[in-house]
Amino acid sequence: MTDKSSHFQNHNVLLVDDSKTVRKIIKDIFISIGFRKDLITECGNPDEALQILEKESFNLITSNMWMSSNLNGIEFLEKIRSSNNQDLQKTPFLFISGEKGIDHKNQAIGKGANGYISKPFVAKNFETYLNKIFSQNLKGETSFSTLAEDETTSIGYKESFQNISGMKVLVVDDSQANLLIIKEVLSSLKLKISESISGEGALKALLSDLPDLILLDITMAGMDGYETCKTIKADKKFSHIPIIFITSLTETKDIIKGLSLGAVDYIIKPFEREEILHRVHNQLVLRKSFIERQVMIEELKDLSEKKDLLINELTELKEQLEVSSKTDPLTNLLNRRGAIELIENEITRFHQQNTPFTLVLSDIDHFKHVNDTYGHDAGDFILKKMGEIFKNNHRKDDKVARWGGEEFLVLLPETEIEDGKYLAEKFREEIEKYELEHNGYEITTTMSFGVSQYGRGSDSLDSCLKIADENLYEAKDSGRNLVVG
Repeated sequence: MTDKSSHFQNHNVLLVDDSKTVRKIIKDIFISIGFRKDLITECGNPDEALQILEKESFNLITSNMWMSSNLNGIEFLEKIRSSNNQDLQKTPFLFISGEKGIDHKNQAIGKGANGYISKPFVAKNFETYLNKIFSQNLKGETSFSTLAEDETTSIGYKESFQNISGMKVLVVDDSQANLLIIKEVLSSLKLKISESISGEGALKALLSDLPDLILLDITMAGMDGYETCKTIKADKKFSHIPIIFITSLTETKDIIKGLSLGAVDYIIKPFEREEILHRVHNQLVLRKSFIERQVMIEELKDLSEKKDLLINELTELKEQLEVSSKTDPLTNLLNRRGAIELIENEITRFHQQNTPFTLVLSDIDHFKHVNDTYGHDAGDFILKKMGEIFKNNHRKDDKVARWGGEEFLVLLPETEIEDGKYLAEKFREEIEKYELEHNGYEITTTMSFGVSQYGRGSDSLDSCLKIADENLYEAKDSGRNLVVG
């Protein structure tokens, strides 16, 4: 045992979670940083935990927030804090949960939790987190300190971010709850965040201070997001500001309309923390580079040879911005915007030359279970691997996109539905036999597929996608890991 971890070795821990796999992950992490295996007690539900606590005392209790039992984690905590046993009342209580929203954290801390760790949790950073919780008092006894709100986020996924601190983001949403969530998610990037609850208010805000990025809700009272975006892009003073729509509207026609008005990206509610962070970060990095080169061009405008060089750089950067706006940052596949543009080209070709094409829509089976069991870093790992399998197994002219969340779409030009089903089956077989290992755990993954051909029961992009989606859900309802077309 190293000196670094020796202060954990005499602490006994009660670990409460209804997933044996999650309990094993947490237990292994605790042991790896110095806790003794024989001092870690685990159980599968709060009722069992309360029975144990009647007979034993612990230095730390950890619990999941939502469990399939009579009591959830919050109710379990309330019983501990209202116990007649004063020592039990004061026992440090730590939530380890897949829920990341600030409302969950505030609820936990408000009910008396001493800390809140959200998945994914990384073993090498777990010790750092616990050292922030445990501190030595003057008598050498260990006390438990409540974490500040900004310390209750998951550790590990922000290290690769470039420094964009101080850049300005305007968040426009008529829901105070949504404003609070978005501000909390972006707090780790140290941005200057302003907010507006209406489109009219956003336009007034632009007159006093230009942001580097606008996050814009679509469905608002008065001037909605579409009209707000259209007005901003029509004004030369503001048209250069990138806009990301954040909305619950998921229909393809809504997305096409938003992108056609000039938005660079489209994030669908409910919010995924990593998705918002990565997309905002990428846009701001590109924005920062764009601004720096614009300033240099202005300073050197009288030096023609240098100006020409910088103008070429600026042109290249604009092209990078265009590519980035059509690329999914996690998988480096086309995003929904890029895919829709290519599908619309195929529709034009169909009507001009009667050239068939087929769409394959696929969804990772039991993906929520993977996130809940192994954490969102494992989910991101699987999404990347699925993207690689699609890229390595499609034909030269086929196009692959991450359609959103755990869904992927493949565009098959000059292909009828029977050949499309055959190709989808090849994808399914490759994915089924692929062995995935992440952080020492083997994860089995399959996908379900829905196939549709444009012009066979469909006369628009929406209807063709709807047929593929219906076939996908039929594959899900029929047992998953199937192709339906």
